[in-house]
Amino acid sequence: MKSIKSKLYLFVVAIILIVAIGAITLSYMISSNQIDRVYKHVTTSSAETFAKHLDGDYLRDLRILLESDEYQAIRNKAELEKNDTLVKNYLESKNMWNQYNIIRKDLDEYIDSMDEIKYVYIVAHGYENAIVDMYMIDDSEQTLYDSAGRWEDREDVYLGQDLTKIDPDISYSDEWGWLVSDFAPVYDSEGNCVCIVGCDVDYSNIIASKQNFLIVSIAGVSGLIVIILIIGLTIVNKNLIIPLKTIANEIHKFKPTNDTLNSGVISIPEMTDRIDEIGQIYDSIRGTQFEVVDYFKSITNMREDIDTLKGEIDEQNLVIDKLNIESSKDALTGVNNRNAYLKKIKELSTDQIKLDYAIVMIDINNLKEMNDQYGHKVGDWYIQGCCKLICNVFKHSPVYRYGGDEFVVIVDGDDFINKQDRFNELVELFDKASQKETDRPWERLSAACGMAEKSTDDWSPEFVFKRADENMYKNKIQFKKEHGNGGQV
Repeated sequence: MKSIKSKLYLFVVAIILIVAIGAITLSYMISSNQIDRVYKHVTTSSAETFAKHLDGDYLRDLRILLESDEYQAIRNKAELEKNDTLVKNYLESKNMWNQYNIIRKDLDEYIDSMDEIKYVYIVAHGYENAIVDMYMIDDSEQTLYDSAGRWEDREDVYLGQDLTKIDPDISYSDEWGWLVSDFAPVYDSEGNCVCIVGCDVDYSNIIASKQNFLIVSIAGVSGLIVIILIIGLTIVNKNLIIPLKTIANEIHKFKPTNDTLNSGVISIPEMTDRIDEIGQIYDSIRGTQFEVVDYFKSITNMREDIDTLKGEIDEQNLVIDKLNIESSKDALTGVNNRNAYLKKIKELSTDQIKLDYAIVMIDINNLKEMNDQYGHKVGDWYIQGCCKLICNVFKHSPVYRYGGDEFVVIVDGDDFINKQDRFNELVELFDKASQKETDRPWERLSAACGMAEKSTDDWSPEFVFKRADENMYKNKIQFKKEHGNGGQV
């Protein structure tokens, strides 16, 4: 079992760690979210700003041209031959090159003017369910055949979405690194969205800065935790652990006697003026110890009177015990009598949660016939024989002589575990004894038996007794049917 010192130390350490971790996490999340919002806003504004300066009608006509089979054939050939001139010549032939080149240069200048922007490009506006998008214009670092009319699979994150309505997104890929991306629509003079301007802002440096901030925060807070722990544990040790340990050591010295000086009553001078909880504990223990010493004094004063009366009380108890034994025993059989049974029933009634038990009711058969024909002395022998048979079967349960020819057994303990076997044995022994024609009449023991077990809805042992008596009575009737008038009650 851990000491209170260990528990308090663990508690202090746990609280400080929880607060520190919570502070670091909260600080990191707040700063990180703020930076994310700023960069998303920059990305969105950059895309929208560039989109506002574009000629939507020109881009509409350019899109139609780039989507044509004629141009796609030329672009494929240019890509195969790695020859941008084929694309340029075709656009010049369609009077589309000058404006295309102006927009391309504007893209270069726009990217160069802002350090955060990594890519700006124009893509044909596709439907939500589109799985490919067509690039229309890209910066001059890209070849013309890659920039104009190249179809590319739509990224998984944008599948099923209208690119003009999505929120700015922070993503990572092995090819591009960390980017913040957003799109702005470009409309023609008729209000149709013909293309979108995509803007990617480099976020790799910000991710690295976040990681450095987290590392620095953890290192700084760790150092602060160590300092706080040292101070906190020192304060706890001085103001709580040491006083409690001192009190505990002094308590062990207390050996109560009837002499205050020799009892080792707790005495710690520095605790006398404390008014906090530790002082209250000290005062309470000291007061209790004085009460114990006073109690011992009272006990010592009472001992002489007790010793004087002890002899008389012992003699009285012996007499009472003898009377109790005699009053609870049956004079003829030596087993418990009816008074003892009623007392036991009262105990069982008071304690309803007592162990499970059963009651066996035995009514001796032919007792009247035995008394009439052979005399009451023989009848007593007959009763004693039946009682002995009952006691031999239920060796671990109390047997009571309930009436002149009635016995009751309260079956518990090992007998209860094997109650049915014991009951069957009792019935079988009486049955065999009654049929031994070679024995003398008073040795042909016979009795009617009935048993009932305590159930959960029995409010009183009387209910169990009643059921046992009913079962015994049924057995008595059966005996009369089989043996005629010989089965007298």
